[in-house]
Amino acid sequence: MRSSIKKKINLSFYLLVSIFLVNGIIIFWTVDHNRKLSTLISENIDPSIEELNNFKLMIILSREFSINWVYLRSNEDYKKELSIIQSKDYPLIRKKLKLESILWDEKRGKSELDQVFIQFETVLIDQYKIMTILSKFEDYDDPVKKFTAESLVENEIIPPIDTILEKLDGVIASNNQIKSVAENEQSDAIMMMGTLMIILAVIIVSLSIFLSAFMMRSIIRPINGIIKIVDLLGKGIVKNVLSHNSKDEIGAMINSVNALSVKLNSAALFAEDIGKRNFDSAFVPLSDDDNLGKALIAMRDKLRSSDQHLNEAQNKLIFQNKELLKTNSELDKFVYSVSHDLRAPLSSMAGVAEIVIDESKDEFVIENVSMIQGSIKKLDGFILDILDYSRNSRVEVSKEPIDLNSILNDIHQSMTEIKCFYMMVFKIFFFKRQYDE
Repeated sequence: MRSSIKKKINLSFYLLVSIFLVNGIIIFWTVDHNRKLSTLISENIDPSIEELNNFKLMIILSREFSINWVYLRSNEDYKKELSIIQSKDYPLIRKKLKLESILWDEKRGKSELDQVFIQFETVLIDQYKIMTILSKFEDYDDPVKKFTAESLVENEIIPPIDTILEKLDGVIASNNQIKSVAENEQSDAIMMMGTLMIILAVIIVSLSIFLSAFMMRSIIRPINGIIKIVDLLGKGIVKNVLSHNSKDEIGAMINSVNALSVKLNSAALFAEDIGKRNFDSAFVPLSDDDNLGKALIAMRDKLRSSDQHLNEAQNKLIFQNKELLKTNSELDKFVYSVSHDLRAPLSSMAGVAEIVIDESKDEFVIENVSMIQGSIKKLDGFILDILDYSRNSRVEVSKEPIDLNSILNDIHQSMTEIKCFYMMVFKIFFFKRQYDE
């Protein structure tokens, strides 16, 4: 089954949310439980303990007031206090304790309190008897009444009140114990909530570290590798990404980049084959929209066509070179023939001029024939220069210094010879005309 990064992240997210929910439920329950305990302590246990202590004090005072009623007949204040307890204080305290004890259970001494009420009400009856027997100042002088009142105090008031106070102390102790247990539960709940908060913090930090490591290993590092490969591709360097064995989205992305690198490498090899003029190299475009592949194929076809035209041009040039070589050969033969045909008469003329110079005694004739002989040599040199030019046109050019003075002197000499030549021709023509006349 394909394991995707999204599923892993969702699983981690759900795990974190579940931890928060469980922790929230526990904290909510703890806070609610502490609230109930606080409400119980502040609205029931503390008021109950307070009323029980007031009840205890009232019982003690009623005992003291009863004794004073019997033995201190002139103390009217105690008698009034005892009457107030009988008529007002006890009913009020009993009512309050009855309301408070509605929420009590047996652990808090609910039944014991009911017994205390019953026993104390019996004591109240006996106290009322004493109050009735000794209701007047003169009644203390009656021995029977005095003895009866003292007997009631000693036998029906003091011992039962001691028993009532003992039971009431037990009820108060039970409520104090319940209060202590509730306070301990509050303290334990607060400590448990603090411990849970610490555990939650540790879990969140650990999960964050795990998720960071997971993101680094599974997402960030491969993506950085992909970015590096893409940057290299932008620089024209084709390189594969490191292998990634996971079958998630990152693995699919890396496989796609690797496939792209392979295909681009194939395109690069195809372009290299084209550069080597291997136009038979096969290449398939990456897709129907692969503009680069289509451009490479179009370039291959155009280069193949251009190469064919180039081969035809090369073949034509080779043929033309052969024809040119043939023409040059024929031209060489022609130049050789012309130069031979031209130099043969010049050689004859040079020989005749040499004989004329040797045989003639006329200075004028010798001078002019010598100039003709010089012209013949120059013409022969010109023909030789033409031959050298025809040969040197196919030889590498070599640079040499030019003597301009020599050239100018040659030009001046040629002009002088031409002048003399024309003068000689004029004289011959003049002498010939005089001879004819």
